[in-house]
Amino acid sequence: MASMGAMRSGQTFEGDSVLNKRSIELSYYRGATQLSPTIQSLTLDLFYAINEKNSLQMQLPFKWVKGNLGKTSGLGDISVCYTRNILKSENFDFNASLGLRIPANPSDLNNSYIEYTTDLQSHILPMYYQRSLGSFDLIFGSAFISHFWVLGVGLQIPFNDNKNDFRYEDWKNYPNDEYIHRYDEANFLNRGTDLMFWIERAIYVSRFDFRLGLLPIVRISKDNILDVNLDSESFNQRIKVDGSSGMALTGYVSAAYQLSKSCRFKMFFGYAFKNRDTNPDGMDRENILTVSYRRSF
Repeated sequence: MASMGAMRSGQTFEGDSVLNKRSIELSYYRGATQLSPTIQSLTLDLFYAINEKNSLQMQLPFKWVKGNLGKTSGLGDISVCYTRNILKSENFDFNASLGLRIPANPSDLNNSYIEYTTDLQSHILPMYYQRSLGSFDLIFGSAFISHFWVLGVGLQIPFNDNKNDFRYEDWKNYPNDEYIHRYDEANFLNRGTDLMFWIERAIYVSRFDFRLGLLPIVRISKDNILDVNLDSESFNQRIKVDGSSGMALTGYVSAAYQLSKSCRFKMFFGYAFKNRDTNPDGMDRENILTVSYRRSF
């Protein structure tokens, strides 16, 4: 959500908003988690300005994940986004976006290390290892963009359950049972709705564009999953996951350099000051790093 349309970090008022350029961007992403998986991706971003007020964006990510339990790689969730300039003045822009996230798979990849599984067969991996969230998501967002400030809000609403069925009992040959239980179960997960706010300050020095920002994401409704615990009174019923709602807070810094009128290089680093207590979707990160190159036409 935080990289789509009006919700993108690094937008500038001086003729470089997503509405004013046809461009292509290639970015590398690396995310570190609280557990062993490291998530990496290469994403191709395509921007097309229909006219001065309307633009389209498409994101095509290739992801690879590796951790103690297995590894996965391939196409990630595809995102498409429409952005419209609602208001334009001499001092600011106000833009709004409508987007759709399309799942690459139902989050049931099972490329596990079989020496750790109970029956020495491949089993479904936790959500951290999945290339897809497994759901269709509708995304709304808007941003106020001035010379030195960007203020925004976004909403992400998932529409369906995924097919993840990671179970603790499938991993009895792993040498550390406590580690296995640090992965939150996400059986047929239906994620809660996310409400995102952000504030960003720009500092310009010659061709450099530095940014400082805060990004709180509030899950306003709890995730719910299918209870697969045979000893539970709610076995085979859908239950809400305690600790899955509330705020996650990330601070970030970025630096962009304008190589020429049409080429831009950017580095971005984010650090999680606060994660939610429970993360069935595997989306929490300790820190993230992105490096991107953008060419406008």
